[in-house]
Amino acid sequence: MRRFLIFAILPLLFLTGCGSDSLADRLYTQAIGLSGQGTLHFTMQSFGDEKAHTVSASGIPEALRKEESAAGGRVFIGHTELLCLDGSRTLDSVQELLLEEGLSPSCKILLTPPETFLGKADCTEAVHTLRMAEQNGLLAKTELSGILDEWLGNWETALVPVPGGDVPGLALLRKNGEVIRLPQAAASGLFWLRRNAGNFTLTLPQDGEMRSVEIGRTFLTKSVDGGALRYAVRIRTVDCPEPAKQALQEKILSECQAALQALQHAKADVIGMQDALEAAGVQADAFPEIGVTVTVE
Repeated sequence: MRRFLIFAILPLLFLTGCGSDSLADRLYTQAIGLSGQGTLHFTMQSFGDEKAHTVSASGIPEALRKEESAAGGRVFIGHTELLCLDGSRTLDSVQELLLEEGLSPSCKILLTPPETFLGKADCTEAVHTLRMAEQNGLLAKTELSGILDEWLGNWETALVPVPGGDVPGLALLRKNGEVIRLPQAAASGLFWLRRNAGNFTLTLPQDGEMRSVEIGRTFLTKSVDGGALRYAVRIRTVDCPEPAKQALQEKILSECQAALQALQHAKADVIGMQDALEAAGVQADAFPEIGVTVTVE
């Protein structure tokens, strides 16, 4: 059962990384990239280093030994902020980094060719962009532990960000490496259909102008009715006039419906469907019928 992952990662949250080697001898990685069919291509970028270094190895342990030999110090990955994947390496390699090498469960993921991206991109900026987009309601929140949990589910598909424009896009990455890029409307809808927190401001067109709407809180409930899943999204706004509430409700409902259509077409679960069905005592074997309602207050 994939729930074992929760108990497996809990001890990692308390690791201090203390050991006999001195801090001066350590190389702290900021970003790691995994790629390659058969032979592993392990790309690493450390904090304060604008360059990335790639080694080829049979697996994670050998790759780390080679990186340490090249760098002349002990590689420490517990503070890694970004993991880049291209789809050629998914569950096994990523799970090994988390459970055996101490990669943080909250590490951000980006679907991109690792060697190319880490060779020219600013990792600090990339991580900041992801976090701010999530905080401002522009991108569904994703991180390492959740992605692994989705790969271990019945439909073996995870939601991962992809670079693009001012705001990253989203794609479905199957455990077998297949990638399905999501349309913008579907990507926006997944923000509301996944757990999120915090208040933020959205802009939407109304009467030929752009109006700002302050979101005070969002609520998401799931229910099962005869084997069908029902999602209810409730949005609490702050000092929002009724016409703007109606426009926002229509916008969010359209985005949620686009997201559900994309998930049904791909047969993918990145919104906790399996958990909801099993909690209601329903076998999550066949892909369920899904519906959504949206209320803006």
